[in-house]
Amino acid sequence: YTTELTTALRAQDHRANALELEAKGLARTMNAQIAAVTENMIVQIRAHEHRAEALQAQVDARDLMISRMTASVSWRLTKPMRFASRLLMKALRVVRRPLRIVGGFVYRATPLPVSIKARMVSALLHAAAPLVRDTGFYQNWFAARRRAAQARLPGEGLRQLPKEVARAIEIDYSAAVPFVYPLAEMETPKLAVFLHLYHENLAPEFQRYFKNIPFSFDLFITTDSAAKAGIITRHFTGWAEGRIEVRVTPNRGRDIAPKLLGFREIYDRYPFVLHLHSKISDHASALANWRGLLLETLIGSPEIVGSVFDAFTRRSDIGMIAPQHFEAVRHWINWGGNFKAAEALAQRMGEHSLSMDKPADFPSGSMFWARSAALRPLLDLNLAFGDFDEEKGQIDGTIAHAIERLYFYVCERAGFGWMKIAPRALYPQTPCIVTIDTPAALSAFVNERGLKLTGPNLPPQRVTFPAPVLAPRVLVDRLQYRALGCDQEVDPTAKVCVGIVTYNNTAAQLRRVVESARHALERAGLAHAGRISLIDNGMASEILVREAGAGGELLHYMPSAGNIGFGAAHNKLMAEWFASGGEFYIATNPDGAFHPDAIINLMQMMRAHRNRALIEAMQFPAEHPKTYDPYTFETPWASGACLVIPRALHEQTNGFDETFFMYCEDVDLSWRAKGLGFAVRICPRALFLHEVTNREPEARTLKTIYGSGIILARKWGDPDFEAKLIGELEDIGGTAPPGQPQPVLADWRRLADFKHHFTFAEMRW
Repeated sequence: YTTELTTALRAQDHRANALELEAKGLARTMNAQIAAVTENMIVQIRAHEHRAEALQAQVDARDLMISRMTASVSWRLTKPMRFASRLLMKALRVVRRPLRIVGGFVYRATPLPVSIKARMVSALLHAAAPLVRDTGFYQNWFAARRRAAQARLPGEGLRQLPKEVARAIEIDYSAAVPFVYPLAEMETPKLAVFLHLYHENLAPEFQRYFKNIPFSFDLFITTDSAAKAGIITRHFTGWAEGRIEVRVTPNRGRDIAPKLLGFREIYDRYPFVLHLHSKISDHASALANWRGLLLETLIGSPEIVGSVFDAFTRRSDIGMIAPQHFEAVRHWINWGGNFKAAEALAQRMGEHSLSMDKPADFPSGSMFWARSAALRPLLDLNLAFGDFDEEKGQIDGTIAHAIERLYFYVCERAGFGWMKIAPRALYPQTPCIVTIDTPAALSAFVNERGLKLTGPNLPPQRVTFPAPVLAPRVLVDRLQYRALGCDQEVDPTAKVCVGIVTYNNTAAQLRRVVESARHALERAGLAHAGRISLIDNGMASEILVREAGAGGELLHYMPSAGNIGFGAAHNKLMAEWFASGGEFYIATNPDGAFHPDAIINLMQMMRAHRNRALIEAMQFPAEHPKTYDPYTFETPWASGACLVIPRALHEQTNGFDETFFMYCEDVDLSWRAKGLGFAVRICPRALFLHEVTNREPEARTLKTIYGSGIILARKWGDPDFEAKLIGELEDIGGTAPPGQPQPVLADWRRLADFKHHFTFAEMRW
């Protein structure tokens, strides 16, 4: 019994000790929380005190300004005028009502047209605004004027807002994609993809999305010039997903005419089609992501494409599947100025049901999936390019805009229904996105939520004008994620060389760039097959590098050939590397340094572009000021400070043009890369330390820069820029370089930009 009692007492002691420790812990936690709250309160109090001090300083400054103003000579001189103004305002308040009565009588009695009298009143109110600004009559007039101004659309005259004809958002149903049930097995569909690439530089983006179509298909591309067709063809070099054909069509009818007429005979051979185009709606900044939204909705993943064809397979009555409206354009879903043209076309098809009093809907952006049979009424009109308006930069009111608004009518005329789809995450402010979790749910959606434009029992039109919204952040993130290749795995067998051309650099600079390159290669998992190659254009640097112990086994040193120029030296390193089986070469400035993740991020982006790109790392702490697209990361040219050159591009260009001793060789290579169908991109995730962006060049350097600019102008055919630079060069005591470089193809000259002097691109700041 004593032993058991002793054991129990010890257990109680342990529990007591544990409770005491727990209490102490709680006390410490509470004390820490109280201290944190107290500290936070103190910080807030101090912030309020600072704000109060700032406000008091503003009040003191205002009082000082008022006291100085009232003590000024001008204030004293204008005192009689202020006194007279106050008397006048009092007098106006007294006579305001009689004046209004008399004015109304005069207005009604004056024998002039109402429009002229309205202009006279507006002019009078404009002139007398300081005196009548606080009157109700003036405020009503001003409000009406402001409403009229809001109805003025960009690039157009004053007009009334279009009639609301769309269905209300609360009944605008769409199916969530991808469907969340096992999809039906089906035979590989025979699919024709029609792509109008007016903006040929977007070919890499479309090619990346085409990888999400999980079966082979045939691709039919139209564009408006032979030069663009050549670039597109070269970009799709090695395409193995199916047949590809590129045709040149007239620049009429925007994307609508080329997709319908450019390959008219093809529709009879394929039961399914996909309509796409390189949509850039640059007349409104809110529409910058519209193309991305459409592509993400239609072919954003293999699962989405599978869901589309599962719907086609299970429901033979579905003729078209289109994206739900981009939230940023919902307020523009109306007939606009296109009703009369659309009505005339519809009547030619035998469709007489169009009415401004019935709900309207259409695949806004004119991208969609369809059965060829669902487009038959439109195809059978046998339209020609001459039926479409000439291109004049119109944003509304053309035959193409009318056809876009007719697509669902065409589908119904052919005897089919249609549906809209939406990835839920990309439509955060759109209700009525229905989850399709079983085949029965799909049938119920089509039967109960199917949308119609013809027939009885149509829904009412919306009565409220939807407020415009911005693109959701998740869409922006997804577009950037894809363009940067964040979803790509770096090929561990890729052979990458970092090439460094030195010119009298310090030991510290060389150690930094070499060690950062080694570390970045190791972080990317590419060190085993990689290399760091150096060549000197100045004094010998090998001993400095060896003594610094930099590079290790990765370091390869090429004997110097003297100061042969930046491009020529890189070409020697490049030629040796590619001849030995290398795949990628990173031209690198010796006075910079790689972020540890720079190379892995560069290689991910390169893989996302099928190794057919010229990719520049982002310089920091000061970025290069030339512009780049924030969603595709396309840039007018890529800087040679840190630049990835793939083997395929070297084989077609032989690297830098050695006519340039230094400067402009990277601009020239970038423009040639574009002409050969390569993408030119910047990778903001790949950081390269380069602190000399804004340094002031010496006179000798400036002469070299101007000389290189003259060579560039001669090569790319801009005599005006050449003459301008010759004059600037002569002003600083220089002379133009002799000789004429080999000119580029005439079709390539449009790729060059000499409008922005030596930035060769628009500036972001």
